Amino acid sequence: MRLKSKKLSGGLVKRDTKDDLLKNAETLKDLVTKELDKLKAEGKVLLGTGLQEAEKVLLDLENQLKNLNPTTDLGKVALSAVETVLKDLETKVEAEVKKLSGSRVKRDTKDDLLKTITDLLTKASAAVETLQKTGKTALVDGLDKSIKFLKDVETQLMTLKPTTDLGKALLEGLDQLVKQGEAALEADLKKAQSGF
Repeated sequence: MRLKSKKLSGGLVKRDTKDDLLKNAETLKDLVTKELDKLKAEGKVLLGTGLQEAEKVLLDLENQLKNLNPTTDLGKVALSAVETVLKDLETKVEAEVKKLSGSRVKRDTKDDLLKTITDLLTKASAAVETLQKTGKTALVDGLDKSIKFLKDVETQLMTLKPTTDLGKALLEGLDQLVKQGEAALEADLKKAQSGF
């Protein structure tokens, strides 16, 4: 969404009118509301703080615009200031939406996380078994710590009810813990493989 400025003959740019700015603010507010609704549906309300702030600023700008008299000198200056703030806010909202659309790609369901943990535990158990058969038990300690960590996260996930706001927030936290456990396990597996 780009706010439009009108070109006049001679290359001069006409400032947006009060009505134009109100329409632009409403369009931007609709975009923010739509994105916040998506986050709420996905259980990621906590990621929308930037958009929530933008929504507050937009409401304030709309109120200022409605009370503005653009025929006075002060009104003209205020109209110009509101236009500048609105265009800046639009840029920030677009950046926030782009950032959030990238975060939607990550795994975020309980079942996905449980499957990932199961896969990781299977890999780790196979590596432990191979190390023990080859008598390289010193390398097993790191893998055992990763296995214990992942089993703890798995236990927490099993009891989690991701339908509540708190459950959804906890699911995001557990997603981060699974990623940490996955990284630690991969590092331990590399060490173990170099010992095979």
